[in-house]
Amino acid sequence: MKKCCMLSLTWTVLAASLWAAEKPHDNPPPGMKLTDWQVSHMPPPLEKRREQVKPVAEGVFRTRPTFNACGTAFGLSTEPKSAALEYRRVGDSAWTAAPSPVWFYETKDLRGSILRLEEDTAYEARVSVDGQVRATSAFRTWKSEVPVAKTIELDPAIVTYPIRIQEKGSPEGWIRYTVKKGLNLGGKSHMKGIIVVSGAEYVLLDDMVVEGGGGYGNVPVLIENAKGVRIRNCEFFGWGRVGPANFEQFEGGFGGGKFTDLSVSKPGKPPRLINYDCAMHVTRGASEVVIERCYAHDPRGRANSWFYSHPAGPEAVLMDFPDHSCVIRHCDFVGSDNHRWNDAVEGAGNFIADGGFNQDADVYGNFMIYCNDDNIELDGGQQNVRCFDNRFEAALCGVSIQGCCASPVYVFENLFSGMGEEFGYVGGSIKTSTFNPWWYHPYAYVQRNFFQEARDFSPNPGHEPRLDVKDNRFGEHPAQDVLAKYPVRPLDFVLDKGRIDGVVATVEGAVPAAVTVVAKSTGSADMPFTVRQNFDANWFKVEPAKGTIPAGGAVTLTVSFIADKMADRRDWRSAFLVRTPCGLSRCVSVVATRTDFELPVKPVPPGGKTLYADVSSDTGAFECTFDVKTAGRYWFFMRAQTEKGGAYTPKSMVSIDGSEPERMCNPLWGHPTWTMIRPGKKEKLSGVTKHFDLLPGQHTLRVTPNKGVRFVVSGAALTDAPEAFEPR
Repeated sequence: MKKCCMLSLTWTVLAASLWAAEKPHDNPPPGMKLTDWQVSHMPPPLEKRREQVKPVAEGVFRTRPTFNACGTAFGLSTEPKSAALEYRRVGDSAWTAAPSPVWFYETKDLRGSILRLEEDTAYEARVSVDGQVRATSAFRTWKSEVPVAKTIELDPAIVTYPIRIQEKGSPEGWIRYTVKKGLNLGGKSHMKGIIVVSGAEYVLLDDMVVEGGGGYGNVPVLIENAKGVRIRNCEFFGWGRVGPANFEQFEGGFGGGKFTDLSVSKPGKPPRLINYDCAMHVTRGASEVVIERCYAHDPRGRANSWFYSHPAGPEAVLMDFPDHSCVIRHCDFVGSDNHRWNDAVEGAGNFIADGGFNQDADVYGNFMIYCNDDNIELDGGQQNVRCFDNRFEAALCGVSIQGCCASPVYVFENLFSGMGEEFGYVGGSIKTSTFNPWWYHPYAYVQRNFFQEARDFSPNPGHEPRLDVKDNRFGEHPAQDVLAKYPVRPLDFVLDKGRIDGVVATVEGAVPAAVTVVAKSTGSADMPFTVRQNFDANWFKVEPAKGTIPAGGAVTLTVSFIADKMADRRDWRSAFLVRTPCGLSRCVSVVATRTDFELPVKPVPPGGKTLYADVSSDTGAFECTFDVKTAGRYWFFMRAQTEKGGAYTPKSMVSIDGSEPERMCNPLWGHPTWTMIRPGKKEKLSGVTKHFDLLPGQHTLRVTPNKGVRFVVSGAALTDAPEAFEPR
């Protein structure tokens, strides 16, 4: 195992003289050529943007605490030469420096965050401008335990769905809702909303199991126009919609392999594609919402892969323009290859100044895994939004901070490991595309993150963001001590492993060797536990499945594999949790490979609307002809492999029926897979599954690799059933 190297990068703030001459404004700078994306995402006028950001007035010093951080804003009409933010516990004499606040031209304010505070503690903060203290403020951080004035026990046998919660508690007396032990709200066939919290204050949803719930508009839990709502130690599964994949072109767009809701799609109209199917939906008017110690898994549907187009589908949480101060902490959002998330946490309003988490929010201590797009989107306002102590794994990208329309955003001390969506595509661990269009000048604090088997963080060429990036660590291989540490949680036991990989199964049924994981106490009390894993993680088992870790002692868990259940794909990926009664857990991801698995040479029976061509080429160049009998919409595929690693895209040209050769996007793997032929000008996935409307007759496919490019081709196909050719 290679030792991770420490890499310190210093990307300084853009020169003040440049921005003095070129302030953000409503129109692009003279001579700036806009991209297609910028043309389609023109910003609202300055005053509208100010309304979305809600800046503080001149001289006002606002502090918004959460459990262990505090967002600040100070109204300041002129750009300072220097500024400082400091804090101390009430009663202490010495002040401690927080990260320097950042001044924003459009909103005329200084914004910043104080990090790593203690819970339920009184503090003072002060802001200094050009060496002079300008304002002070006292605040108290939140406490984990809240006083409960009344408990309401819901009986699934008699409730009316959706359960509407509108009661108002108080900071001194919260209203707690729970469910009778051993019973679930909702049900396997329940497609309505389950809980709607609207107009409520200081409400606790505690220790519930929620099964079912429909898609967008009928989610399991909706929180709107509410203050002080906590969802604690709850489990969600079996929600969302299912439907067939849509590959068609229609008015206004393409299906792109996304799934279709047939119940609301109408003949002759564009299909209703499935997206935003979340377990928990936090939307407008919501503030001080906390989602903690929750386990979300096994939605009904799944997101499409980037193999087809930008993913759409289920997620655990949708942050949809809340007001401020929302926290997601110590949660397990565990997808799978049968039920991949789009994003584990998605933000609505990616390029709107009050979108996403909006203002003064925290995301920490979470395990987010098996996503086809991002583990989490912080996109939108990102005004004092902080993301730390999380473990992000197995997604195209880890944290998206693109479209950062307000800032500052803080991404620090997270673990990014084993990244990649279900078919192997890997993006940046921290996504910064569109980070700095001309109409805003965002700031990102990116420090002390671990990148293991993951791409590092870098801005897109030509962008000019303000970045404070340093002390991040990079390594090719996972280190178990780091994996076992993340996500960071207040638990009195540790595991000696955070991931099990290198497991190999074969078609002969050879059983992979069992692996042990040791759970060791670090506290003075016994710790009961239960092993939890997603329903479709039935290809391995963990024993004992429950028990108690004795104080000062240890328990050895044995993970054994069931080879005859590992039959229909090459890659097998899942996870299990060692979960305690309070909802806190330690997490282990599990990765295995059926090394002898190959996609069928002919995935669907020949004849009908699927045609095959016998092709053999060790250079990648080939030509073949298909005799089409029935007019229709078809997709071209080739069966190929490369000596390079997964999802490598060799540069090649393609011609259909003698057309002018075009560059094509055809990702290949190191083992034989079917890959879709995508003519296009870009060398990356364009977001469209490229189809061809063909008439009866002969149609010729010709592929020519660029100079110096070689790969092996062992077949070609023309089909109207592209799903059958997925590179599983």
